[in-house]
Amino acid sequence: MKVGLFFGTFDPLHIGHDQIASYFLKNYFDQIWFVVTPHNPHKEKLVLTEEKIRLEMVKKFCEGNVNFVCSDVEFSLKQPNHTSDTVSKLLEMHPNIDFSVIIGQDNLMHLDQWKNYERILDIGVYVYPRDIESKLNSPLESHPNVKICDCKLMEISSSEIRENIRNEQSIDHLVPDQIIELINKNNPLANVGDALNAINIESDHLDNLFVEGQGAGGKPTASSVLSDIFYISQNTNFNNLGFDVEKLIKFEKYPLKKIINRYYLRIMTDDKPGVLSTITNLFTETGISVEKILQLPDSAKSNSPIPILITTHKIQREILTNVINTLEDNEFVKEKITILPIHDD
Repeated sequence: MKVGLFFGTFDPLHIGHDQIASYFLKNYFDQIWFVVTPHNPHKEKLVLTEEKIRLEMVKKFCEGNVNFVCSDVEFSLKQPNHTSDTVSKLLEMHPNIDFSVIIGQDNLMHLDQWKNYERILDIGVYVYPRDIESKLNSPLESHPNVKICDCKLMEISSSEIRENIRNEQSIDHLVPDQIIELINKNNPLANVGDALNAINIESDHLDNLFVEGQGAGGKPTASSVLSDIFYISQNTNFNNLGFDVEKLIKFEKYPLKKIINRYYLRIMTDDKPGVLSTITNLFTETGISVEKILQLPDSAKSNSPIPILITTHKIQREILTNVINTLEDNEFVKEKITILPIHDD
């Protein structure tokens, strides 16, 4: 069996993908495998929809054609993954299948810069045009295992589709019906309407955070934004809080000398003799009573700073601040000193 491997993030899968897959299925292959890429090494991960949602979209689409297969093989591979690694894995898993890779003309231009690209060329590469008017200038276009295909395609951008979704514009003519259903189901922003406002925050260090609340509505919000832009362009000071700031209660800054607490300090220092005694002498001279002090073992890395951990008895914050400033002026202190108050119950 001859199988064409169609790689992509499919964010989302659109009728352009359908057109490409249908063309190659009709003319060259027995099956087309849609290989869903969790993290394209050439794209920022933050701009991608959650990988499980994209996989669900492709699975739903492939249910409509027995010769379309959704592959999640890359989900079990180290990320970001490279096409050559996936090809090797699939050949290992299916030694009796004749695989080839389907790529766009733009990818052929720099295929020779991909990791282990020779492995991809070994099984054959089928190329579809990105821009019908342009000519191929890749040195690989004459390679015996590269076939340039005359596939007439619609130019559709996944990023434009995502922009349409954000702007509440129709995508009916761009995306298969079953994919539209999943987009409406899985995208929380797609369900925000009326006078509600929402924001979806994605981060490397946190899970997705979705916040929704009552707003003024589209037109009032647009009017406020334009008003702000106007005032900013005029370099005019203005109050956009919605109330008179002069009526706010004014609080005086609490003086540092009145703040008394126990404190935890973390001081990153050079690992050399005399550092610890210099720190303890400075604390003694300024009247700071040390409760506990701990110098952690040498770092595994040579010439790396080591932490000295200190807890104090109750002391005025002003006195401690002055001592910290003095310490940070020393060359043996390598980072800004961490200071945390210890509040006793």
